[in-house]
Amino acid sequence: MNAALIFFVGLGVLAPALKDAPSKEPGLVGEWWVQTFAYGDTTAHDVSYLYLNYVFCSDRTWSEGGLIRSGRTYTVNLKADVATIDMLSGAGTGGGLFGVYRLSGDTLTICVALGRDDRPTSLESRRGSKAMLMVLKRVTKKN
Repeated sequence: MNAALIFFVGLGVLAPALKDAPSKEPGLVGEWWVQTFAYGDTTAHDVSYLYLNYVFCSDRTWSEGGLIRSGRTYTVNLKADVATIDMLSGAGTGGGLFGVYRLSGDTLTICVALGRDDRPTSLESRRGSKAMLMVLKRVTKKN
């Protein structure tokens, strides 16, 4: 019996430790450059020469154009039919960008509007809509 007890205790010591399940990271973390932009119509304009950027941080904060303002947070919902994103402007302001997005490799397509009530439901900006459609490319750091 002592041998059996030692055997099972040994198995417990040798077994890999249980780890917390990894969090479902949306993959947005990093710096993104806006390549095309459309507002209120279906024509996407090349704006890559303007060097407009968004930075999404692992602590769920975000910045744009190199401007870091306190209180800017983002949340995502990956369980929706189309993944949603809320990019809040700051504590207590109630403002922000609300939209949907698709991440495919190093390309982020995002469609947002300025109000929660105007949140787009698809990745398109139709004529007369308040939706802004952007296609962004991930910035890869070179060694």
